[in-house]
Amino acid sequence: MLTEAVFPFYLIHQTIIVLVMYALLPAGLPGWAEFLMLLAATLIGCFAFYRIGRRVAPLRPLIGLRLHLRPTPPTL
Repeated sequence: MLTEAVFPFYLIHQTIIVLVMYALLPAGLPGWAEFLMLLAATLIGCFAFYRIGRRVAPLRPLIGLRLHLRPTPPTL
């Protein structure tokens, strides 16, 4: 799962960082608080982007994932 998630995370992480930081600037928080909030928002946002894009078939190729036409049987 993590190997598949690398490219979607790469696509969205900078956008999340810029938008969240822009929203946090007026709050005037200390640097460590901004960092922790930015880190949490980036991780949650990237994971949500991947999970949603993974489940919606037309979005899969747009975020760099292969289309799964049929489930593959588990190998023993």
